[in-house]
Amino acid sequence: ESIGITVTEDAVKSDVLTYLRNKEIKYDTINAIARIVKDTLIFVLLNVVNIETAGKDFLTGLFNLRTLNQLLLRISSRINHPQTSEESASVISLDLDRFKYVNDTYGHAAGDEVLKEIARRIMSTIKPQDFAVRRGGDEFVIVLPKTNLTNAIIVAERLSTEIQKPITITNKDGNAVTLENIIAGTFGVSELMKGETINALDRSDNLLVDGKEQERGKIYHDPITPTNPSINGKSL
Repeated sequence: ESIGITVTEDAVKSDVLTYLRNKEIKYDTINAIARIVKDTLIFVLLNVVNIETAGKDFLTGLFNLRTLNQLLLRISSRINHPQTSEESASVISLDLDRFKYVNDTYGHAAGDEVLKEIARRIMSTIKPQDFAVRRGGDEFVIVLPKTNLTNAIIVAERLSTEIQKPITITNKDGNAVTLENIIAGTFGVSELMKGETINALDRSDNLLVDGKEQERGKIYHDPITPTNPSINGKSL
């Protein structure tokens, strides 16, 4: 819900600079502190208020596609900044399996119930610093700041478990029906590294699409390298 706040990067930086100059702190230090404060404040505000650069999906309350692009660009900018300590972030692409069956069998209202419940489960699984996006239809993206590939795969595994749990919906006759062993998710997981922009999203999408042609309901991810060690010494 919008609370009438409009925040811009320039405004934040200007306020910080004014305050620190009054404290007679050196100019280089002022700029460094202002950059950190500006990036952190804008980043947090995107996740807690609906400011002019952010948008929500009307059905699920998750962020929408417009916000996704802005988030990825901002995160890549933080990772690629020469003075940042932020090494990586990860992206999870998620596509629900057998969602069309639910729509065709129980009606689109039931399908909407499924989408809202999946959104709730995603939000209850990820951390407050993470971002969940509905791209449209039954497609979702989860953006994980400060998260490497190994930990992102763990998040995807948790999401997969939550998504497969039974969901109770209302059918076309108005009766409650519990869906068991129907809804599942196929995942593509990729890590955004230094020097990249939004390449990680393209890779996670391709991993998902290629994976669905092999076997649905699985997690497909970037190759695990020495900089992205395997979990418990095992390749996933």
